[in-house]
Amino acid sequence: MFRHLDKASGAYASTTLGATMMNSVFGFYYVKVFLNKYQVSESWFHTSQVIFMIWNAINDPLFGYIQDNMNTSWVRSRRHSILYGAPFYAISFIIPWFPWGTYEKDSWLAGAHLLFSLCLWDTFFTFVLLAQCALFAEMSKKHENRLRLVKYTQFASLVGCMAVTLTGLISSNLEKYENFQVTCVILGIVAYICMRYTGKNAFTDYDELNKDVPSHPATTSRKASEFSAWRQVIQISCQVMWLDNCIFPGGFFLHIFSQNRCEF
Repeated sequence: MFRHLDKASGAYASTTLGATMMNSVFGFYYVKVFLNKYQVSESWFHTSQVIFMIWNAINDPLFGYIQDNMNTSWVRSRRHSILYGAPFYAISFIIPWFPWGTYEKDSWLAGAHLLFSLCLWDTFFTFVLLAQCALFAEMSKKHENRLRLVKYTQFASLVGCMAVTLTGLISSNLEKYENFQVTCVILGIVAYICMRYTGKNAFTDYDELNKDVPSHPATTSRKASEFSAWRQVIQISCQVMWLDNCIFPGGFFLHIFSQNRCEF
């Protein structure tokens, strides 16, 4: 059976597996944990969501520009971006589930914890998965190979979504919170291993081109070009923030909120 598995496709899909495990658990449980367990105040919760949406609108074009234009090889290489971003991505998943102290009702510390967790999570979520999206186009130019990648990632997503059910069963839907914490740590470690496997094995034709990229001294024309590119990044971020139908986190928040409203 395993003889017929494609190593390159499996390496690519392993990031999907790890990311889906963390994303599904994070999206399903962070509202419950911070509102029910930590009892964060309504004002802190709303403020954190707004700042989170603004940062999400900014970091997409920002990291896209950085990964496309930085001279540093580990940033330009999608594979290495996943490899070196993976441990921070896993850590950002684990941080929300461990309180920074004893939280009283409407504690500002719980609010700060929520804000920090959301922004840190979104930072490495974007950095790693943006690299993976670009890696898809670089893995192969053949239609049949890309179709195989899609099949592998779909299967990985299906398996990864089971992490929510597993976590709920082990923790009795957060009643056994220590079990929930241990499970999330294990999920984070497994997800890191999956993404590390991608970083070590998802080779592309561009890897050789990105090796030892020489650093060119900054010229006036180069500086002007970089300034223009950064200005475009800022303009795109502003446009995304003001287009309601483009703000993914808002819709995502409403979806998760509706899923969890019965628990409040």
